Amino acid sequence: MTRLRGFSAGRFELLPGAAQARVPIYPRRMFTSAGGRRIDRDVSAYHLDERGSFAYEVPTARRA
Repeated sequence: MTRLRGFSAGRFELLPGAAQARVPIYPRRMFTSAGGRRIDRDVSAYHLDERGSFAYEVPTARRA
């Protein structure tokens, strides 16, 4: 059995004047080669933008 190792990082970006937030996700995966191991962008399962992320926009509620 081949095991994949990696992680995903993300953050919330509040959009000014909008009732939503952008949530970019940065998926990373460990690759093993003759030179050793390295962690890099996981393009095997995701379509990533130039920053190496994909993003969701989610609604937010304003507090009074």
